[in-house]
Amino acid sequence: MDDFGISLNRPQEKGERLNRAFLVLGVSADLLIIAFSLLAAFLFRFGLRSAAPLTSLTGTWVFYSLATLLLSDMETVYYARTSVNRSMHAFRMIRISLIVTLAYVLTVFLFRIPPAYFLHSRLVIALVLGIWAVLAVLIRVLFMPHFVAWLVRMRLLKTPRIRILACGDQSVQASIRAALDTSPFYRILIETVPCEGSQCPADPGDRLEKYLERMAACGCDDLCIADDDLDFDSISRFVITCHEKGIAVSIFSKLFEGIGYFDTWLSFADRPAVVFFTPPMSRSAERLWRAVDLVLGAVMVLALAPLLFLISLLVKSTSPGPVLFKQKRVGLGEKPFTFLKFRSMTSDVSGNVKAHKAYFEQYVKGVAADDDGTTFKKRDGGRVTPVGRILRKASLDELPQLMSVVRGTMSLVGPRPCIPYEMQYYKDWQLYRFTVKPGLTGIWQVYGRSRLPFDAAQFLDLCYALKRSIGLNTRLLLKTMPVIMLGKGGY
Repeated sequence: MDDFGISLNRPQEKGERLNRAFLVLGVSADLLIIAFSLLAAFLFRFGLRSAAPLTSLTGTWVFYSLATLLLSDMETVYYARTSVNRSMHAFRMIRISLIVTLAYVLTVFLFRIPPAYFLHSRLVIALVLGIWAVLAVLIRVLFMPHFVAWLVRMRLLKTPRIRILACGDQSVQASIRAALDTSPFYRILIETVPCEGSQCPADPGDRLEKYLERMAACGCDDLCIADDDLDFDSISRFVITCHEKGIAVSIFSKLFEGIGYFDTWLSFADRPAVVFFTPPMSRSAERLWRAVDLVLGAVMVLALAPLLFLISLLVKSTSPGPVLFKQKRVGLGEKPFTFLKFRSMTSDVSGNVKAHKAYFEQYVKGVAADDDGTTFKKRDGGRVTPVGRILRKASLDELPQLMSVVRGTMSLVGPRPCIPYEMQYYKDWQLYRFTVKPGLTGIWQVYGRSRLPFDAAQFLDLCYALKRSIGLNTRLLLKTMPVIMLGKGGY
């Protein structure tokens, strides 16, 4: 039982309870702010005796609300830790209001939606943007953290106190504590306990296990670790253990500077943080994302049909061999499935496989895929067709995988599916990527693509498997397009 008489089975549930409360308050505030902004702008423009149909006001509110909820989840502004960085929170709220407004204007313009369903007044839309942005900063960023603190003091919000064991570099821990103290309710709810006792082991894995033992001995719920001497192997095995035990963990380390993916709310300029607070994706969210895969995948196949046909003609007419390259890959639950791509190389399959095996063996040993003179993609240059080179640069050779998304063997977002012979090189923690479906795009394709060493890329896939959510999937999908257009690396 916790301080409020609440039974919690896992330590992480305390943080999840706080985030759920913050989510409910944040969503409610956003919906009310949008409704008030629309109504105020509408009345200012048309007055009480307006002949404009109320359906236009309702339709506009629904559009704004749905778009805002999606973008807010993507921007992670519904988490309690946003309260430690108010300037970033204010920036993101203003950015959300701008993006939603632009999306609304483009939707009305492109689809010519009748005024019976959406408001067309430019003055109303401009007023809504101004009122909404101001109220979002005042209420969501400035007022709500103090309101949550008041609810906690009055015991109206049944959120238990969270004890965090602070391990590693104590100067970094002091900065973390100072950041937490900027949040009105974190000052009340979070107690940091310094990790003291016997000398910590030199081995990173043993040291992390020691932190876990100290956490249990001190009666703490979560872990906060600041350690620059960790490696991806030890961190990955440790966070899987914490995930299975329901322990939230945040790790601050210079190791994360090279992967490009870290928690922007808690990170410092010299210490990026990777956090593992997110509960597993719920069944309803899984079903919803499967519906997104199915609908969006089918729509993309139909919309891109002319382009797919044109690419097929180009591939067939410029080099001998089949249009599609088919290969067995390993998917969800380590089950094999047929992987499709537009053929971008000559039909000398045995030579291609031999070259890729040699490349992958070197890659696993620590040679990053962009290192000059050692990569498969440079050594196989003679086997890539002229059309294939263009397809690869723009990632157009991946488009046939949309059929796998529709069939359900792949998802729009997930780890890239591995070739069966690659599995002999996978360590135990790297097999965790098979707990989710492989994807058309993934986390390291967006944040690192082929420039990352093998362990770093696999660590990002582990982060995705442990932190997967609709918001993260949406963010990765939206970030994929500029990455492809810039031709950054290649899958």
